[in-house]
Amino acid sequence: HPHRLSPHDAFALLDGSFRECARVVSLPGRDMWAFVRNASESDIAGGQVYDAQILRCAVKAGAGRILTLITRDFERLAPVDVEVVTP
Repeated sequence: HPHRLSPHDAFALLDGSFRECARVVSLPGRDMWAFVRNASESDIAGGQVYDAQILRCAVKAGAGRILTLITRDFERLAPVDVEVVTP
């Protein structure tokens, strides 16, 4: 894959870019079970489950845009009020 970084390089990039300024958002247990049920009912499978989880956390954090190199998958999953942006 042309955009794949090593785990070490990916961590270094994220750490250097976001550690001091980003807020980490996750889904607590009850929300996670609801998310998994919704993904199942929406026929979301494989790697798209991770994309959908990222979107769900972004929505929870109040994001109006998501920046990605994989627009096709995110556009399919994103709610209408979340803009999918490619750098």
